[in-house]
Amino acid sequence: DNAMIPDVSAFILVYGMPKGTFTGHRLSEFFSPGKADFVGARRIINPGYTGSYQKIADYASSFVKAIAKSSNEGAVGV
Repeated sequence: DNAMIPDVSAFILVYGMPKGTFTGHRLSEFFSPGKADFVGARRIINPGYTGSYQKIADYASSFVKAIAKSSNEGAVGV
């Protein structure tokens, strides 16, 4: 799977996800000031496989909380 190649995955992250290149869903649909929908955001890349949505959303939420705690400034959706 080419998405496992660092250069390809970086392109997906920086170009494809904000523009909705893969499924028509964009990051801006799920993230904005005061909004962080990690479960919904899985639709950007893998809309058909829902089995891991909540698990990945929980990881993302924990990651954001850790960043917010370390910066003492808070974060979107926390």
